[in-house]
Amino acid sequence: MQKIYFAIASVFYVVIFWLRVFEFPEIAKFCIPAFVLMVALYSFINAKDKSLKQGSLLLTLALAFAFCADAVINFISVQIGVMVFFATHICLVIYYLKKKPLERKEVLYIAPLLAITIMFCMAVVPHTSDKLYIYGIPAYMVLLTVMLWRAVCLFNDKDNLKIILGSALFYLTDISVIMMLAYGDSTALNIEAWAMYPPALFLLSLVGNKEHAKK
Repeated sequence: MQKIYFAIASVFYVVIFWLRVFEFPEIAKFCIPAFVLMVALYSFINAKDKSLKQGSLLLTLALAFAFCADAVINFISVQIGVMVFFATHICLVIYYLKKKPLERKEVLYIAPLLAITIMFCMAVVPHTSDKLYIYGIPAYMVLLTVMLWRAVCLFNDKDNLKIILGSALFYLTDISVIMMLAYGDSTALNIEAWAMYPPALFLLSLVGNKEHAKK
């Protein structure tokens, strides 16, 4: 089944990338939510333990929120869709904490990421005029940073490489999108965002709950 899933996801990836880069939004707006819905469904199927005890459903829920966010962005409102993405990253943070509870030494790991976040916000926020973005971008960037930090803290287990890479691509995707909101759309940022977003979700959907299987 995974081979079929990989083949379908690959076709979606090429189609979505082509539609977004060459500016066919009216077609892309149907393909993007369809791809994310497929990813969320596969995440549920792939989960070893379909309960909140081990956290598997939190990952599926995160991807389900991503589907809702993309649907809202494409059919209703970009601002509201971005707010729904808050729920995606909150679910990811909780899921990562379930996989590995916070250790005191890990607090130091977030420092460089927060420094990058602060510098990024100082550079980008002055270029936004919408009050929602003025306050929303810093809040979203802090949550995004925490998400990536908790993912990086899973580095000791090679089984978590998909989480780390998927989270890093998600982080870079959202940075590209925020830059487009602040500075305006550009081909380079568009290519960057759509080269990374589908693989980010695809990698996260491949994560199974191995802790439960080992017990």
